[in-house]
Amino acid sequence: AHLFWPGTREWHLAHDQPVSIGIALLLGEEPLGFIGVTLAGPRGVSAEQLALVQALAHQAALALHMTRLAEEMQD
Repeated sequence: AHLFWPGTREWHLAHDQPVSIGIALLLGEEPLGFIGVTLAGPRGVSAEQLALVQALAHQAALALHMTRLAEEMQD
């Protein structure tokens, strides 16, 4: 719970979203941010769902990196 903004966990629980996944966006060892996903209902996270979130995080990190490279090229 200490990894979330204050009140976030309680809000999601009140809206039947008990499962939260947070994955760091990394470029090598450099942290770029994180991506968070919540799931509705009392089920756990399947391996397929976790793989999808990891793939989305990887794509987001690549997009951020490509944006940085494009900005550097413009300078």
